[in-house]
Amino acid sequence: MRRALAASAALLSACAILTGCAGASTDERGGSAKQTVSVALDWTPNTNHSGIYLAMARGYYDQAGIDVEILPYSEAGSGSVLLSKGADFAFEGAYSVIGSRARGDAMTMVFNLQQQSSQGIAVRADNADITRPADLDGKLFATWGASEGVAKVRAMIRNDGGEGNVETALLGTSAYAAVYNGSADFAEGLTTWEGIEADLEGTPLKWFMPADYGVETTPAELGLATTPAYLNENPDLARRFIQATQRGYADAVADPAGAVDALIDANPDASIDRELAAKSQEMLASRYWKDASDSVGHADLDRWQSYIDYLEAQGLLEDSSGNPVSPGLSAADMVSNGLLE
Repeated sequence: MRRALAASAALLSACAILTGCAGASTDERGGSAKQTVSVALDWTPNTNHSGIYLAMARGYYDQAGIDVEILPYSEAGSGSVLLSKGADFAFEGAYSVIGSRARGDAMTMVFNLQQQSSQGIAVRADNADITRPADLDGKLFATWGASEGVAKVRAMIRNDGGEGNVETALLGTSAYAAVYNGSADFAEGLTTWEGIEADLEGTPLKWFMPADYGVETTPAELGLATTPAYLNENPDLARRFIQATQRGYADAVADPAGAVDALIDANPDASIDRELAAKSQEMLASRYWKDASDSVGHADLDRWQSYIDYLEAQGLLEDSSGNPVSPGLSAADMVSNGLLE
């Protein structure tokens, strides 16, 4: 996803306010001035964000008396923007929320969007030397830099009978290009975007999914987070925003084509490939967004706690001094379903 959309990031800065803030200055509930809620994107607009754009298009935020301001992707990271009070909400994953709490920075996940991980290990489909995770031993991993990702790969290899030895190269947005051109053997990516993109571009990938090899996976690959301070200061506004957002994502599950239309119409300068977006949206809607209650947005706190315990046991969480965090972090302190319908 990141490779495909990186070229449009600069354009989005200019159009972000037009995308998020256009609309009447009064709400539909009685003429009072709307309240603004700002949302930091984790990357350039894509299908992960389509529910917000659909909620905009269908007037759910207007009905709630809210103007939504979409903040463009920042290289500082959406969580950093949130914690510095540059945004009211941010798209983030469970690992970032938990890691922030371990360092003493409070974030709370209030909308658990993606219930199952679609992130796997990508290898060129025509690479006959790699047919299973054990074959990754001694190979070059083009990474984004997260220690959790490297630990995941090593665990997959060991669980498949290998030694768990890999070389790593921090390549960021060029990670997938390195796999395509053969300068790296594998990378971590999303079957819901990079996998589809690779097929459409005629450079198919084969995937090894961590859960298939006994590795604990995230309970929230992506969701909306805010801070406890914001929730304390704006409880009603936060609830109205999240419930309007929940309606948008529920509609996106029921009407993937409408979600794609809303995404593309709201971001005319983003050069979003419609076929790629349509296939991605169908996959997300059918396999990844529905929660255990057959709705959207609810977190499973038991799964969160299990994931936290795994990260602590593997030494993948650090405190503010860079030391392994002491066990005892609680999911109840960093995730909530209280704002949802």
